Amino acid sequence: MHEQANTFFVAVWAHAMIVSPETAEKLGWTMLALRGLYPITWALEGEHPMIRGPGSICVFLVSMPMSAISIYLLATSAAVLKNVDLRSMLADYEIGRYFSTFFGFDTIGCVVGYIAYLLANLIFTLLQPVVKATFSRVSNSHYDPNDKRTW
Repeated sequence: MHEQANTFFVAVWAHAMIVSPETAEKLGWTMLALRGLYPITWALEGEHPMIRGPGSICVFLVSMPMSAISIYLLATSAAVLKNVDLRSMLADYEIGRYFSTFFGFDTIGCVVGYIAYLLANLIFTLLQPVVKATFSRVSNSHYDPNDKRTW
């Protein structure tokens, strides 16, 4: 969890101190449970580089909700610091009242965080040709797409 530890701790602690310790606890345990699925997803990957199992997709499906939860926890903490009531803003819309009745405000926030994370990844993916063209002089001869160590 090294790559996500800083974001995890800052998001959970900020939300617990600023917004709601109960929500931070619930979503923090959810993130840890998702992180516990990592060994299973890596076991599904397989060792041979030409034989790919469903592991990489499973890792994606496990890591994306974790990032969405972090985005939600940080966004709600920032909103409270700016005196913005996201719940009342959601309640202003019929669809917001409908979905929050069935799923809860936190679930809707995590789904919005998930969509924001997907959009950010889409933008970065679309910008890759521009970045490659900008840094075309950098040698990439050591990269082997079948070698997991270079991923």
